[in-house]
Amino acid sequence: MERPDLGPDYGGWQALDSTPQEKSEGMFRCGPSSVRAVRDGEIHKPYDTAFMFATVNADKLKWKFCGKNQPLKLLEINTTWYGQKIVTKAVGEMKCEYLTNTYKYPEGSREERMTMEKALRKSESKYAKDYLNALFNDVTFDFDLQDDIKIGQDFNVILHVKNRTNQSHQVQGNLRVDTATRTGNTGDEVKRLEFDINLKPKGKEVIKMLVTFDDYYKKLGDQASFKIACQATIVDTKFDYLAQHDFKVRNPDIKISIDGEPVSHQEVIVNVKVENSLPIPLTKGKFYIQGPGLDEQLEIELKENVAPGSFATAQFKLMPPWADHDRISAKFTSMEMKDIDGFLSLVAMPAAATNGLARE
Repeated sequence: MERPDLGPDYGGWQALDSTPQEKSEGMFRCGPSSVRAVRDGEIHKPYDTAFMFATVNADKLKWKFCGKNQPLKLLEINTTWYGQKIVTKAVGEMKCEYLTNTYKYPEGSREERMTMEKALRKSESKYAKDYLNALFNDVTFDFDLQDDIKIGQDFNVILHVKNRTNQSHQVQGNLRVDTATRTGNTGDEVKRLEFDINLKPKGKEVIKMLVTFDDYYKKLGDQASFKIACQATIVDTKFDYLAQHDFKVRNPDIKISIDGEPVSHQEVIVNVKVENSLPIPLTKGKFYIQGPGLDEQLEIELKENVAPGSFATAQFKLMPPWADHDRISAKFTSMEMKDIDGFLSLVAMPAAATNGLARE
C-alpha cells in the first residue's frame, strides 16, 4: 500500500496483525507498519513499528539486578535467537516465500548491529538505555570510595572515567552527595560537583570531590549515612550513566574494660571511654550503662567538655549477681555526637573460684 503519511520511502509492503491481543494507543490494533521501517530500525514510524521490530530482530538478554538505583549488569547476550526465519505463503503458489532479508539485515552483519543500536537509541525504555550503556558505551565510569572513615574526618568521592575508543568524547555530568534517612531515602544535599571534560582517544580522567566535615556535619542524620551518586552523559553519542552507592562514616566505638576478674557477688570496677573524633569539643556528654547487677540503667554525666582527639571517660562499679555469661552495654551521647555504642561480654566465676577471665 502507499503510505503518504510516511513519505515515498516507506510505501510498499506493510506488516499487520488482524488479531492483536493487546491495545496500542488505546485501541486493539497492530500495524500497518512499513516493512522497510522495520528493517531500518525506524521504530517511531506508525503504526506499532517498535513492536514489529522487536518481533523479528530482538536480542535475548540475561540481566543481573545489582540493587536499587544501580545499573543492571549484563550477563548474557544472544543476538540470533529471534527472527531466524521469516516466511509467508507465496503469492499464487502453495509454497513458502522467505522474507527474512526484507525485514532485517543479515544476522551478525555490521548493518544489522547498526540498525539495532539505532532502534535502541530511539527507544524510551530503561532497558534499552541500560543495554546501550553495557554494550555500546565507549566510555566507562568507576567509583573509588574510601573505607573506614570516622565521623569528623573529611573524605573524597573519586570517579575514574576512561575512553575505550580511538576518538575523543565530551562527557558532562555531576557528582553528588546527599544524606540518607533511617528508611534509606535521600535526605539533604551535602555537596555537588558539575563536570564537563573532553576525553582524548584512549584517555583517562579522574574526577575528585572533597567532602569536608563542615560540608556534612550539620546535615547528617543519626545513621551517619550518605548516598553518593553520579549522573553523566556522553554528549556526542547521548549515552547516559547513572549509579548510586550507599556510604557511611563510622562512629567511634566505646571501649569497656574491667579491673581484675569478675566474680559473682563481688564488686568490680568498670572503665568506659570513647574518642572524640570530631574537630570540635563534645559538650554535655553522658554515658548510659546496662549490665549485671544494675537494676536500672546507670547514667553518668561528664563534668567537662571533651576536646578534639581526647577521650570521654567514666568509671563505675557493679556486682555480678551470679556466676554466668553476661554482657555490659554502654551508649554515649552528647550535643555534637550521638548514638555511640559499645559492649563487653564477660564470664563471672563463682565466688569460690578466682581464675575466671573476662572475654571481649
